[in-house]
Amino acid sequence: MAEQHRRVVEGLPKIVTANHLRGGDVVYLRSDRSWTAALAEAALWEGEAVEDGLDIGRTAETDRAVVGVYALDVVVDDAGRRHPRTWRERIRAAGPSVPYGTAALAALQGS
Repeated sequence: MAEQHRRVVEGLPKIVTANHLRGGDVVYLRSDRSWTAALAEAALWEGEAVEDGLDIGRTAETDRAVVGVYALDVVVDDAGRRHPRTWRERIRAAGPSVPYGTAALAALQGS
């Protein structure tokens, strides 16, 4: 897999992310080691602690809970909201950009 989109910027806080293995949803690691689909609930990892977060994620990957674990850069605004640095991660955080699943298929077919 190409790694260009995963270049990190030193000094920015990170969020550990992956995809849920069963559903494929984008998920983020919480400080309690659970996964959430809400970027706002994700733990922020900084400095050497980033590797700790990645280790937790890799363990979840070994346990087949998630796949594709990596750290993404975020910018935290004055209100404490997290904003992914790259467009790719902003799109991932916003959810699917096209309809999918049985409900979406039914809507497209007019059912």
